[in-house]
Amino acid sequence: MRAVAALRVTGLTVAICAVTTAQSLVEPGQIAATEDRFASAVRAARLRCSFSPIQASLGYDLEYQTGYRITFPLSQEVGTGHEVTVLLRVIPDGRAPVYLGKTEALPEVPVTKADGELTGNFLVGEGSYSLDALVHDDAKRVCTSKWRIQAKPSGGERELKPSAPPSSVREISSQQAMGAPAQGGSRIERLTILLHAAPARPQAAKVEQATATMFEHSLASILNQLPAWSVRLVVFNLNQQAVLFQKDDFTAADLPRVAEAMEQMELARVDVRTLQNRHKVDVLSDLIDKETRQAKPATAVILMAPRSAAHLDPSFQPDPQQMAVSRWFYLPYHPATSLMPQRFGGRGMASGDDGTGDMSPHGRQGPIPMAGPPLGAQPADAVEQFYKRIKGETLSVGTPHEFAEALRRISAELPAVKAAPAPVVSAPLSAEPKPPAVEPTEPPAGGELGVQENPVEVLMRLRDRVLEHARKVPNHICVETVERQRFEPVVGRLHKSCEALLDARSRSAPSLRRDSTDWLRLDVGLADNHEIFSWAGAAHFEERDLDEIVPEGAIGTGLFATLLLSVFENRNPHYQFAGEETVDGRRLFTYSFKVPQAESHYRVKTRQKDWIVTGYEGELLVNPRTAELVRINVRTDQLPDSTSSCEIDTVMEYGIVPLDGFDYLLPQSTRQRFIGREGDEAENRTGFASCREYRGESTLTFGGSADAKGGAARNRLGVALPAGQAAVIELTKAIAFQGSAAGDPIEGRLAGPLRDTQRDVTLAPQGAKVVGRLMRVETRATGQYSIALRWETVELDGMKVPLSLKPNRAIPDLRRSPQGTLQRRGVEIELPRAGEEHYAVYHLTGKDSRLEAGLRTEWVTIEP
Repeated sequence: MRAVAALRVTGLTVAICAVTTAQSLVEPGQIAATEDRFASAVRAARLRCSFSPIQASLGYDLEYQTGYRITFPLSQEVGTGHEVTVLLRVIPDGRAPVYLGKTEALPEVPVTKADGELTGNFLVGEGSYSLDALVHDDAKRVCTSKWRIQAKPSGGERELKPSAPPSSVREISSQQAMGAPAQGGSRIERLTILLHAAPARPQAAKVEQATATMFEHSLASILNQLPAWSVRLVVFNLNQQAVLFQKDDFTAADLPRVAEAMEQMELARVDVRTLQNRHKVDVLSDLIDKETRQAKPATAVILMAPRSAAHLDPSFQPDPQQMAVSRWFYLPYHPATSLMPQRFGGRGMASGDDGTGDMSPHGRQGPIPMAGPPLGAQPADAVEQFYKRIKGETLSVGTPHEFAEALRRISAELPAVKAAPAPVVSAPLSAEPKPPAVEPTEPPAGGELGVQENPVEVLMRLRDRVLEHARKVPNHICVETVERQRFEPVVGRLHKSCEALLDARSRSAPSLRRDSTDWLRLDVGLADNHEIFSWAGAAHFEERDLDEIVPEGAIGTGLFATLLLSVFENRNPHYQFAGEETVDGRRLFTYSFKVPQAESHYRVKTRQKDWIVTGYEGELLVNPRTAELVRINVRTDQLPDSTSSCEIDTVMEYGIVPLDGFDYLLPQSTRQRFIGREGDEAENRTGFASCREYRGESTLTFGGSADAKGGAARNRLGVALPAGQAAVIELTKAIAFQGSAAGDPIEGRLAGPLRDTQRDVTLAPQGAKVVGRLMRVETRATGQYSIALRWETVELDGMKVPLSLKPNRAIPDLRRSPQGTLQRRGVEIELPRAGEEHYAVYHLTGKDSRLEAGLRTEWVTIEP
């Protein structure tokens, strides 16, 4: 766990604000050592600390979460390099103990009389539990305590299906996958969920993390408590007048995509058409109208929206008969109260102590009461009035307990059927991508349908087509655009083995938050059986590996051609026909394959910059009528400790691109997921466009030849561009953050002459054109935008001369004295990222997400 901590003074307490508050399950191989820790605690030196247990409370995921708060005098940990470990032995009544632990690295602690604070939490099922807690620091001092907790449902919660087994103990990062009812049994036929994703604070620019988590947990609970044969989810936002996410056949596996859609929504940006139509809110009306016009209407429609924030077009008059086909439920939630951390409400339920830890009789405070009438006493909003007209039901939600009661009432009122309904392909909303083209109704020429759809024949035709493409690929290059997202565990970095991380991930989607997103734009081609890259539009391809061109963040190759070719060019491929499945309304054949390490060419770079070979496995999804590849899924074997990832998963969607009479098989989109070794993950989404064929007169050049050409031009002009000369460059074209990517070209001009001050010679005149490119375009979860750029050439007498520069980062002199120069104190210094020493980096806010033309920057020439 790479805990990031910071000291925050609050009265007499200094909170250790670490990335994580969650306890992790101790792995089986460490249980014996953990038991020894508890057994030897009575003989260890004492650490002064105080425990405040937190009672088990219900969340919107209908899980019971409990935990603790620990305070300790920081005077015991003065200095740097200290860490504190918290171990828990949780004993369900009548069951074997379960062990949890976490280690926090402390920041530098000054000499102080303040206290430090650590918190931790985990999940339990219904039941009673005894807890033994042990805290030890790097000096091997310990503090211990004991208490009991109870998780007990009340009211309508007793009639709901338990979200966790009774007397179970689990870490928060391994919440069980919901929404996957057992095979067989009765379920609701069709269920539609309409979710208005709005932040708790009306003026917020983004949906808060706590709010997004509440939405995600609420959806998971609906899937679990209201099992349906078919679920349709639409997430929308009224302020944006936009659909954020839509999915038929929605399952718990799609929950991370919902969180991602909400994360990417920027409420500070509103389309001009929305402003022009601000007096007529129509998105929700359109959604309801479309729902009534589905080919097979839903058994029930659940609308979740903040009370008083949801509106309908006053002119909306749906057909009463169409509305009567479905049951309509409105769950208005009150953001000011329902999104608070309800888990920590009430008093701690602590009893007993062994005398070595000071027990506190109180836990964290619950939600702060909001002014105004109770939730049920508030006047009906426009949606509630509409529901009264259509005889729908409104169930107010202000707490997890009220949410559980609403689900219980809905479940009791809906009929269930034992058989799955016939599949229906719903028309997507305008904000969603168009469905794939309809397959031809006639089989392709060359044989009868039965022959063409023989699994062996289909696979052979696909192989022959791919190998034919392999002969054409080296003659083409494409523009590759990569969107890279990095995710951190909601509970913080985890101390787990890859086996444990991958096993937990196979059972449920991890709880992650987006940390940052950046974009890259490159040219990609194929030469000598490996992919070659350059920045988009560059004059030459690089001879370096791609991760050297893009040193920061996860990056992968093989998506353009080599990964697919390696599957079919393997000397001894192993394929297995896995049957048929329907994807987006298309009937496809599925083939599984496995390539062992000894026969693999899949390479992964280690942290020491060495290459290792790994085996991999995957599936091919093929159109049996045309023998065209639709999708390929690839998963590496578990990667060794020398790499930063446990596994790399790749999904590539294929399509045919015509190029000069040749049908080229090209990935239309790809998703590559890097599963980090500490629970962190990264996902790269790659698209290819502007594919073009090399003509006879085209010339492929590599790094060295371009530099030689620039040097020749420089020598002919007699320009030396010595190091240490000042240059001021201003932008001639604005750089907009939206739509930009690292690799895009930029233009500027010299705001003053570039001179060699030692020789008193003008090297480049004022106004000379300067060309460079963006090197980083990134947005952080905090809403901050970052743009990094560099300048590459200056135009002299119609020729481009290489320009090597670095930003002028000198701190201005405060004053001069005969004794020397004094630098200004208190100046904030931001060190550049590794590899970005020669870039200028600008941080922007959502209100100012562009660099305007005329922006001036100061640079210094350096040796190339």
